[in-house]
Amino acid sequence: APYQLAGQTSRDATTGGVLVEQVLSRDFIEALKEVTVVRRNARTIQNLRGVLDIARGDGGTTAAYTGEGQPSEFSTALYGLITLVSKKLEGMVCWTWEAANRPVFDLVDLSINDLMLTVGLVEDGAFLRSQGSGGKEPQGIAYQMASANRLLSTAGWAAGDNNVKAGLVRGDKARLELALRNQLIPDDGSRLWIMPPVVWEYLKNAQSTLAMLIFPETASRKWGEHKVVDTTLLPDDVGSPTTSELMLVQMSQVLIADESPLRVETSTAFTKTVSGVKYTLADLGEV
Repeated sequence: APYQLAGQTSRDATTGGVLVEQVLSRDFIEALKEVTVVRRNARTIQNLRGVLDIARGDGGTTAAYTGEGQPSEFSTALYGLITLVSKKLEGMVCWTWEAANRPVFDLVDLSINDLMLTVGLVEDGAFLRSQGSGGKEPQGIAYQMASANRLLSTAGWAAGDNNVKAGLVRGDKARLELALRNQLIPDDGSRLWIMPPVVWEYLKNAQSTLAMLIFPETASRKWGEHKVVDTTLLPDDVGSPTTSELMLVQMSQVLIADESPLRVETSTAFTKTVSGVKYTLADLGEV
């Protein structure tokens, strides 16, 4: 069986607890890709334990012309470390005893589906924009990038209407693409526009005075040469109602490390807060 339930005891493996086979952990993580933006497109590695250091290249070998009898002017490659630290993400699904005792429900499947959607949203939000303050959450892409690559739009909105100057929008697009290109990272086809739905809808529907689409490539879900995904987890009102945020990310440079196994536990001892009052699930007749 893919799931084994035993003991109904929280955090106590010696009495059986709730056992989740490794296949469930893998299936859950794979299923998360369908409801997320970052994980679906990033590189992932498995079995992180605590802290993981991965070597990376910080600078390549250099070469230079030199004269006869002159010292060589070159350097060897430089290497550093990427440090990945495990973070814990928890969620709770509550069921009444009546629902739990109805054989028509497969509570494990329903709970996992519910958790998958919730975990996917929380994880995506953290991977995109979390500052990582307090050490509980990972630091997101918005705060991992070089500060010089956080660019302020010059396009602006025309006073009194919702028409954006197309030329300036194209200029802002080119500035972002140039900022990424200047990092000297070869384009491997993984570059991705990530934007809120309001920006994507504008780009799809923006028309010239001749009623021609300004960005016809959006019909292929691209803006320029790169694919587009939209998510409500990027704000569309950064500082003012007409200011949005979008990202251009080379997803092959985004690495996620997963720690397995996934733990699923059942208990009536967990607590939740209702109207400011903390109750155990047993008090509420839930599990």
